[in-house]
Amino acid sequence: DTLVIADHTRALAIAGVMGGEHSGVDTAKTRDLFLESAFFEPISVAGKARSYGLHTDASHRYERGVDSQLAREAMERATALLLEVVGGEAGPIVEAVSEQHLPRIAPVTLRADRIAQMLGMEMDPSQVEQLLNNLGLATQADGAGQWTVNVPSHRFDISLEVDLIEELARLYGYNNLPVRYPQARLAPQARPETRGELPNLRRLLVARGYQEAITYSFIDPKLFELFSPGVEPLLLANPISSDMAAMRASLWPGLVKALQHNLNRQQDRVRLFESGLRFVGQLGDLAQEPMIAGVVTGSRLPEGWANGRDPIDFFDVKADVEALLGYSGALGDFTFD
Repeated sequence: DTLVIADHTRALAIAGVMGGEHSGVDTAKTRDLFLESAFFEPISVAGKARSYGLHTDASHRYERGVDSQLAREAMERATALLLEVVGGEAGPIVEAVSEQHLPRIAPVTLRADRIAQMLGMEMDPSQVEQLLNNLGLATQADGAGQWTVNVPSHRFDISLEVDLIEELARLYGYNNLPVRYPQARLAPQARPETRGELPNLRRLLVARGYQEAITYSFIDPKLFELFSPGVEPLLLANPISSDMAAMRASLWPGLVKALQHNLNRQQDRVRLFESGLRFVGQLGDLAQEPMIAGVVTGSRLPEGWANGRDPIDFFDVKADVEALLGYSGALGDFTFD
């Protein structure tokens, strides 16, 4: 899929990249020169030089685009230089053109309100026309702050309205454009006071030395009766096992089992908390209530050279509970008996 320039027997050059051995000049034998001046679409030569490990001036030029109307003028200029420097006689020009494949440069519409929107300022119509004319862009005012701009073939980088506005900004001077901080109208939205409270409570307990436990919501019915006596359990129709057949009405069963698990593994100091739902009632009248609970045992402080082994007591737990209640701002509404 590589475009080449060839005669009826062989390829002479990779189009837009580099000529081959048989297109070169032998200073001892060459008497006749054949000049080629062509236009290639950037897409047809893009990446070809790199794929062959070549980097040439031609590939750099054609990959970025050239003036589609410049081929004949370039040919005439190169011929004139040769005749001037080395002499000789110019031969005929052989021209092959495929008009349907040449790029068509359509006029571009430019709007004053679009200029003001993108540059943050209004420009005088006469100034707009002057700046564009200085670039060789023919402008025609259509009235109501709108222009039709005819772009020459050598400005193939201009095809959209934003391209014209970029040129205006460049000529006007980026430092001369007004500076405005972005503004956005943000309507404050009311948020429930309870939203976000639980994560903050969890972070508070972690900061006070607790570790978060996550236990199953279904427990052993016997354990349910032990922690919630007199309450009818909500039983599962198809439990995983017989000891996971009831939905918990308290967070205590799971926390106590986690505590027992740690104590059985020689963990003398345990501080656990859990937040989750408890299930109260039966089907048709079931309530899911968010709860937070904790369990502690062992020494007041972690074991260390500077710390004693004083056991935790009621007042330590009371301080943790007061910290939770104080977060709500209503600590004075509670009493401890």
